[in-house]
Amino acid sequence: MEVVPVTNSTTGTIAGLNVTDLNSNGTLAVTFVELRCAQALSIAQEQLHQLRSEDLVMIGYYIWLFGLETVAILNESIPHLSAAFVSLLLALVWSGSQLARTRDFHKEFETFITNGACDGLDILPGYWPQRQKTDIPGFALNALAIVLLGTIGFKLLSVYKRQTTKLVGDSKIIKHLYRTSLIFSIIVQIGSFLLLASVALWVQQLFESPIASFSSTTPAFKGVGIL
Repeated sequence: MEVVPVTNSTTGTIAGLNVTDLNSNGTLAVTFVELRCAQALSIAQEQLHQLRSEDLVMIGYYIWLFGLETVAILNESIPHLSAAFVSLLLALVWSGSQLARTRDFHKEFETFITNGACDGLDILPGYWPQRQKTDIPGFALNALAIVLLGTIGFKLLSVYKRQTTKLVGDSKIIKHLYRTSLIFSIIVQIGSFLLLASVALWVQQLFESPIASFSSTTPAFKGVGIL
């Protein structure tokens, strides 16, 4: 979606916006919206921008997850294998929440913007079908990946456990320490990515979000976020 302000040639004030987006036929169309509708649309645009940023984070998450699974297989590592499975579960939960959030956002958009401020004018007729085409297959692929990794991972886990038992022995203390280190390793591996992703989204908000212009400490936060 592209939004271009339109100014009044006489007064020089903003009269509305030209919005370029996909229509129901999948082709680009330009629609002029009045100022009241445009002001309401700016709120929706911020939400759409946030969704795009989260989608980019998820792409990075899947790349990181692929690397984690590769390391688990190459190194025959139980911590990496366990972390990969837990990460897939988190990805499934996230994709499910995305479906719910998109549905709720669509309802709110129709209620307050399309049928409210814009008097029945649908600004984003082609966005919602396109969003469903990505969200629903993403959820289905995550569910399929969990089933496949769960089946294959269970077999690999049995093999890795036997090898670990040969290395550490049958001592209960050693097994307890090993399980503790396993849990800690899973937390560190997953938490490291989540921390980096959270900082990236926070820095993005500081640089691009409208809230940055209202905060007197934005420059300091930008410096801390970059560091």
